[in-house]
Amino acid sequence: MTPDSNVASSAVEVSAGTAAVVSGDRVYPFPEVKMRARRLAAVLTERGAQPGDRVGMLIGNHPAFLEAVFACRYLGAVAVPMSIQLMAGEVTHVVRDCRPVLVLCERDLADRVAGVDHLVVDDGRYEQVLESAEPWGGRPARAHEPMVYTSGATGTPDGESA
Repeated sequence: MTPDSNVASSAVEVSAGTAAVVSGDRVYPFPEVKMRARRLAAVLTERGAQPGDRVGMLIGNHPAFLEAVFACRYLGAVAVPMSIQLMAGEVTHVVRDCRPVLVLCERDLADRVAGVDHLVVDDGRYEQVLESAEPWGGRPARAHEPMVYTSGATGTPDGESA
């Protein structure tokens, strides 16, 4: 296990009683974020994610963003965050370039990933999917750094490992 692959567990041990995420009226303590990330890791595995695979994230300021980063670290998958300000054509370019197994997205951005396996994180179904999933129990894989897309010298997003 690499030091970074256990980042969620380390955060829980250090900060078990404090809030990891506050979203509206909802407070997510570190142990809950860890459990949600483990459940999301199980969902990603069921949807075909394996170590080294890419998982797209077209998510703004939402707890699912952090859950997805931790879930990818557990699995050894590569998180690919995409700016919610990208235009549809730019999202299409990123998706074609990185070929994610799944894209986690917000409801109002789902049309930008049409034709790609995706899971909407803010429509209630995401909560149902997480609640019904057994927490991932695998051994943490080698953690991969996220792949970040920049604007690129030509104006076309270029992928870089962070």
